[in-house]
This record gives sequence, C-alpha cells and structure tokens, in this order.
Amino acid sequence: MTDDQRWDTLSFMPSVQNELVAKGVTFTNSFVATSQCCPSRATMLKGLYLHNFFMGDSSSPALSFHEAGEDRSTIATWLHGAGYRTGMFGKYMNKYIELAPVIPPGWDVWKVFELEGYYKYTLNEDGLSVRYETPGEDYSTDVLRNMLLDFVAESAAMNRRFFAVYTPFAPHTGECTDIGQSAPCPAVRHKGILSGIDQYDSMSYFEEDMSDKPLWMQALLPITDPVGTQALRIEQLESLLAVDEAVGMIVQRVEELGISDRTIVLFTSDNGWMVGDHNATGKLIGYEESIRVPLVIRYPWMLHNEPREESRMAVNIDLAPTIADLAKIVIPDPVNGTSLKPLLLNQPMTGREDFLLEFLALVWPMPPTYAGVRTPEWKFIHTDPLWGLVEQEEELYDLVNDPYELNNLLMTDPTNPLYEDKAQELRLRLEELKNE
Repeated sequence: MTDDQRWDTLSFMPSVQNELVAKGVTFTNSFVATSQCCPSRATMLKGLYLHNFFMGDSSSPALSFHEAGEDRSTIATWLHGAGYRTGMFGKYMNKYIELAPVIPPGWDVWKVFELEGYYKYTLNEDGLSVRYETPGEDYSTDVLRNMLLDFVAESAAMNRRFFAVYTPFAPHTGECTDIGQSAPCPAVRHKGILSGIDQYDSMSYFEEDMSDKPLWMQALLPITDPVGTQALRIEQLESLLAVDEAVGMIVQRVEELGISDRTIVLFTSDNGWMVGDHNATGKLIGYEESIRVPLVIRYPWMLHNEPREESRMAVNIDLAPTIADLAKIVIPDPVNGTSLKPLLLNQPMTGREDFLLEFLALVWPMPPTYAGVRTPEWKFIHTDPLWGLVEQEEELYDLVNDPYELNNLLMTDPTNPLYEDKAQELRLRLEELKNE
C-alpha cells in the first residue's frame, strides 16, 4: 500500500504491470471512502466507514486509535487468531511515535516508522527504536523491502501461513536530503529517469471557471506554477520506481519458494492526489482525482486464466472483508464492506451500487466537513457550514457526461427538475449510508 498514489500512475511501474496486472485483476473503479491517510488506513484494517470507529483528531491518530480500543479488531487480529503469522513493514499511522513502543494487537513482526522519511527516519523494530540516516544507503523503501523479503522466507521455512503488509513512504512528500527541501524523494538510481515524460494534462487541470464550486474552493489561492506542479509529479513517479522494483522482488521470492499458487498479492494506495486538478494540490477533497486509487489483485486462480479489468466499483472498506474471505476466516465483528472475491472470479453479480464519501474537519482548516454519495453514474456532496461564514453547500455531478466534474448541476442548472429530483434521491441515500 503506497502513500498518496493516484490511480492513473500504474503505467509507470513495469513490475506491477508484468507481475500483477498481467496476472490478475485490475479494478478500474477503485476508491477510498475518506481521502486522508490515517482514516483510510484504519478503514482498510477494519472494513468500516470512518463514522463507525474512533480516531480522534489528526494530531494523534495512532495513539487515539489505540486508546479507544479500535485496534483490537482488525484484519491483523482476525488472521492472527486463525493462525497466520503477521507482519507490518513501513507506515502504520501518522504520529505512531506517540504510541511507540506499544505494538498494536495481532502483529507478530513489527518494522514500522516512528518518524517517516526516505533517508532520515526511525523505525520501531519489534519494540526497539532504530535510527537510519546514512546518505545514499538507508533508502527506506529498500530497507523495508529487505525486511519483508526475510519475513516471507522465514514464514515459508516455518511452513506458516502469513499476512505481510508493505507500506513504504513513497510517493508522499518528505525530506529529500540531496536537495535539502520537502519533496517526494526518488532513490539515487532513479532520479531524473522520468524527466522527459509528457506534461500532465486533463480537463480539470487548472480549471478556469470555478464559479460552480463551493465558496471555500473558490477562496483557495489559484495554482499558478505548472512547472512546479509537473516537477512534483515527476518526483512522485520516480519515487515509485523503487516500490515497483520491490513488487518484482516480492513476487520473485514467492515464486522461488514455490508458494505462488497459494499466495495473493494486492496493490493499492491509501488515497489519491491532485496535481493542479480543480486548482488544488493534495488530497482530502471529494473529487475523483483525490478519491480514486489503484487496485490490482494477483489471485492464484488468475494465473491460469486471462488477466482482465474489472469496472464494477471497489472501495477500501471492501479490502479487509476480501482478505478474510480469501483466507476463509469468519469476521467476528460487523463491517461495512463486502468481499470482492466474486468480482475476482468474474461472477455475474451486480456489484456495489454506491458508497459513502466522508471527511471530518477537526484540525484541518480545509476542506470543511462533508459527506457524499458516489454511484457509478452520479456524485452528490453535501458540505457543512464553515465556521458560520459559509452556509451549507451542495454539488451534483453527472459522471457519465462530465467525468472531470466541471459542471456542478445544482449551480449551473438549478431549476432543472431532473437534477433536483436526483439530488433529493441522493440526499435520502446519504442519510441511509451515514446510519449504516
């Protein structure tokens, strides 16, 4: 699971293409319910929407998640209870240092960032704090990869079923020591490799007319540096090249150990990332570029069948139930997600009809708290009042005819009864989802 990787970046990762996409199922409509790293990571572990667990505000997410007892029931505890050997390698949640050296329940091997970074970082290694800062040598993506490879080999030697989570820092922004500034930091061997790629472009890139967007969006300072935006994108992609190499090495290790016919490899990200889309940079916002993530699953059944793309929707609430289903274990607690196994097998089922988008503004000044519904054809977002300065605002997008969300129909065509009827339908559905 990468950190801040857009859904449309897999073409720059040849090992992912050759070892996962070409031997598995690629979900072309994969989303996160909350585009924020810690809530999203918790959702992946628990299979629940954000409103169904407690994380506190974003100042101490790992500590509050633990103190509320939320880590007592996760995919790790479920699998560990079923006899799996479990290991976490990389980023758990922000501010884990405030919880360290406590290891959350369910994890047998724990190699987790206390302080995240590419070259200057601290890992908690099974309760012991270890500092890494050798320039050019301690590149965290590689260090964590090697730890994971050892874990896989050890588990196979022990004849143990295992669950390994590899969560490198890339392509998140961090201190890049060779340039002395905060940026996604490629490994030295990859820096500059992608400098000649085409300029990013989309219909929403540097959107000119923002008059249909919420007032808080209109108040954001417009991005006026396409050169800097492109440079950031290239650094993100180059930082993913080491992750791509790790994917290839992990699959190779699994094959060398003779366990590929009973090993599932899943590739995804905790949220998307906007690179100038709608005049915004980053995540948190409910637009497609922020909520869409890559999802590829290499499933042993697919090794003997043609790879394919799956267009039915998948959401990160579905990942824990999917893993539990594939491992043939019973989930002890209610979840919001459903198993994607029928979709992996291409069974004739309807698939997900909609899902809840939600963001809770406790510390972040922007965006305000919002909730929405995303269906295959429509998106509706309700934004709460902002500090008494702005009243509640709503957005409705026809994703079939307007996939880049340029035309908020409730603003551009407010008297059209078709759109008001659709908005009312989704308002009612939103209330149902918020109560699930």
